[in-house]
Amino acid sequence: MPLEVVDQASYDQAVDFGKNVSKMLKYIKGEKEKITKPMNEAVKAARAIFKPFEDRCEEVKADTKSKMTAYLTAEEVKRKAQEVKDLARMEKGTMKEETVVKKMVKREEDSTETKGSTFKYLAIKSVDLKKVPVEYLVLDETKAKADYKEGKEIAGVEFEYEIRAKF
Repeated sequence: MPLEVVDQASYDQAVDFGKNVSKMLKYIKGEKEKITKPMNEAVKAARAIFKPFEDRCEEVKADTKSKMTAYLTAEEVKRKAQEVKDLARMEKGTMKEETVVKKMVKREEDSTETKGSTFKYLAIKSVDLKKVPVEYLVLDETKAKADYKEGKEIAGVEFEYEIRAKF
């Protein structure tokens, strides 16, 4: 309703009209609540029923991933240790270079034959706050990792790729 307030009488009409609109709005909200409140309570109850199961599944999933990651890390340590041994033997002359290369290729092929998938995650290994530039003091890991990937050195921050399991 187009309303113009030009004098005291039209102002008084606007006040009455505004009060009626407020009452109508309150009624509409009340009617809406009659419908939505039971629905919201039902959703809340459904979430409460499933939450313990979801929480437990999240715990089991995290534990499983942790064990998978521990296994992959241990295998990587073994692989690197064997490479060091093979390179030492090559330097001594007790193993040919081509044999070392073949063994390295074989180990790499064997290490990629896992059933689940993996990914490399760039993690901050250690931080020396005395050396970190001011812009990184409140460490923005996302920015620091992006800069590192672009080849930028960040004093006081070490990075390493971790192998993590995923489903």
